[in-house]
Amino acid sequence: MMIKRFLAFLAAIALLPWCMKQLGYNEWLPVLEAAIAETKIAETKPDSIPDGSCAIYIERTESMQEYSGEIRLSVFGEDWGKGSTTWPDERLNSILYIMPAGEYQLLLDIPGEGDEESMTWVLADDGWANLGPDGILPEGVLHAFEAGDVYDLTTDGLP
Repeated sequence: MMIKRFLAFLAAIALLPWCMKQLGYNEWLPVLEAAIAETKIAETKPDSIPDGSCAIYIERTESMQEYSGEIRLSVFGEDWGKGSTTWPDERLNSILYIMPAGEYQLLLDIPGEGDEESMTWVLADDGWANLGPDGILPEGVLHAFEAGDVYDLTTDGLP
């Protein structure tokens, strides 16, 4: 629900200048456009990565398009302790996530079709591996992410 509200908010930002033109408030357009530019509220990608952070990026595969609002990428530390979660950005047709540099394990949850259960994928050294019902982890799931770098994650192994 929160994602849908955020997307509606972004759509409203894009429509606001047009609405103002239609209502004859042209004299206020420069003020509005300056405020939108200053706050960067309509931006889809960051200008830079904060110090000590990195970015991970993954495009949605074609089969993931239908469930984009339900897909989630979870990032866990080495001991699978407290993690964080993000979702695809509809405008980018991908997931872009900025996080502190470090070593992480990545899980991608994709809902199943109809009555099928959702599938959980883990990023291993050779691509994404489906954990399946037994939940056995493959080798090479801990990845190092360096500060200042952008990582374009593979879609190898994903549906």
